[in-house]
Amino acid sequence: MATPSPDLDRGLARSPASGSGGSVPDGRGHGGHGEGPRLSAVPAWGVVGTSVVLPVWLHERIDAVQRGRSTELRLENVLWGLGGETVAAWLGVVQALRGLTHLSLEGNGLGPRHAAVLADTLKAHTLLRSLDLGSNALGPVGALAVSRALQGLTQLEWLRLSDNGFGASGASEFASALSKLTRLKKLGERLTKGRIGARGP
Repeated sequence: MATPSPDLDRGLARSPASGSGGSVPDGRGHGGHGEGPRLSAVPAWGVVGTSVVLPVWLHERIDAVQRGRSTELRLENVLWGLGGETVAAWLGVVQALRGLTHLSLEGNGLGPRHAAVLADTLKAHTLLRSLDLGSNALGPVGALAVSRALQGLTQLEWLRLSDNGFGASGASEFASALSKLTRLKKLGERLTKGRIGARGP
């Protein structure tokens, strides 16, 4: 597996524009204007050697965190359909960042195969105050790994976990972990009948 460098000049490469049609996806994975520059097209992003290739808008988002201009990172609905090596490398990029207080990985369909890497990523960010892991299909295996990682996030004030298929055993794991998070003011979920479900829209 490629090991991405946290250094922008060596570890992260911008995807060049090509002559075909298309547009840069926005932060939620849809085509459109997004938050970064609009280009004619961006080739498929992935791992090339030891570099992670990414669209310009996402390069700038990572850059802002690395240079201390932002403590928030939203990677929502952007990892669907990417190869396992690429997803693992991307979680490695997030893990290498410092100073994050708000992180959203909603809707990436990480699945149980990436649960251990996700847990290691979360353990690296003990300053997190809000975390969204909704819609990642982590399952009971993911519940075990993630719940253990959450215990070290003592600054956490807001958490969302819905649509992950944790089941009764997963709900039990989280109930134990969340009892240790004394600063948690809003849990965007409820533990009901051994199931973790969404509260509100």
